[in-house]
Amino acid sequence: MIRVVFLFAWIFTVGAQGINYTTWMTDHASLISHKTLGDISLVATHGSGAYNLSNNLINLDSYGPPFTTLYNCLGDIASVIGQPLGHIVKLFANGVQAVNECITKDIYSQLIDGNRALDLRLSVFENDIYIAHMLQGPSLSNVLAQVLKFLHGTTGELVYMTLGHPYGFNQKYINLLALLLTPFLRDGFAITPAAYPGNLLRCSYAELVNSGRSRIVIVIDNTINPDINCFFSSSMYSPPDGGSNTLYGFYTNTDAIEVVISNQTANYVHAEAIPVPAAIYMTLTSTNAIAASIIVNNIIASFDPIMKILVLNIFKIALAVDNMDNLQLSYMSLYDIYVQQNMIARRKSIIEDIQSARTTSSMFLIYTDFYESNKDMIDLAIQYSIT
Repeated sequence: MIRVVFLFAWIFTVGAQGINYTTWMTDHASLISHKTLGDISLVATHGSGAYNLSNNLINLDSYGPPFTTLYNCLGDIASVIGQPLGHIVKLFANGVQAVNECITKDIYSQLIDGNRALDLRLSVFENDIYIAHMLQGPSLSNVLAQVLKFLHGTTGELVYMTLGHPYGFNQKYINLLALLLTPFLRDGFAITPAAYPGNLLRCSYAELVNSGRSRIVIVIDNTINPDINCFFSSSMYSPPDGGSNTLYGFYTNTDAIEVVISNQTANYVHAEAIPVPAAIYMTLTSTNAIAASIIVNNIIASFDPIMKILVLNIFKIALAVDNMDNLQLSYMSLYDIYVQQNMIARRKSIIEDIQSARTTSSMFLIYTDFYESNKDMIDLAIQYSIT
């Protein structure tokens, strides 16, 4: 009955007054103060820094086929069609961007609009640390400045930030990472393992926001964590958690929505059986064949019909080695897959269906792509958090 009353109150508040998404946790502090962090639902933007990606390729070699296969064809294509290699490489980068760019707003906008979890992927490039998704994104210093701006401008908000997928790091850049994160420690925003040595997800909101200020949980890949007393371990607090039974969940590597539903439902059931908070992914990923199709389509889009045939044949011969030569010429971006699968329109009802069948496990992290349309997910996360 209490849950029903809270839900009615939440619906009334939304309908009559609307929600201030920038301060939704503070505004509902009386309803979430007793809740553990793991029982509060946070919308997480997937690949949070993958917006405004540049044409600079960073970690292409770590991805392998079809990306390296296509890249290795570019010299031959430039020779065949009589265009500068640099121009063809730029077209290739445009295709890679169409595959990987899944966020449309910067970090500060994501936070003020209600998202509370960030997924940042780090790569070393030109003597600095950048956000990267095969292509160079914003610098880490720029992204962290946006997070600090949000923390300084609010009170009582909690942000959960994971730093992972490191590329090109050595001790020099681990030291630089520590330096870039110093303001979070110095200004008292960082929740640290030293201060909270137990299972962090079992600490209450009231315990974590005891200073009345906004706070942040910083989770770092084990291989680049500069200080285990200051920053939390990815093996425990970044899904999948490596079997530590702190939280459970992982994304479904598929472009088919029904497979996502089946897999994420199974993950949620397993989280309940452990029991631990769950990470749920309402995301699609392009298969290697679809990724190749998107890149090729972006390269040949402006070519005349004869050139298109020549270039397609070069790519198909190379891709046949990996059985990825069955190109689909209808896809121009990852977003096209979301439209074709109707993911954005359906994801809220999918989450509701998964959650309604369970009773004891909470959805701690709910990952989404294509942020401009995720108010539906934020509303749902707030509903789950305060009821």
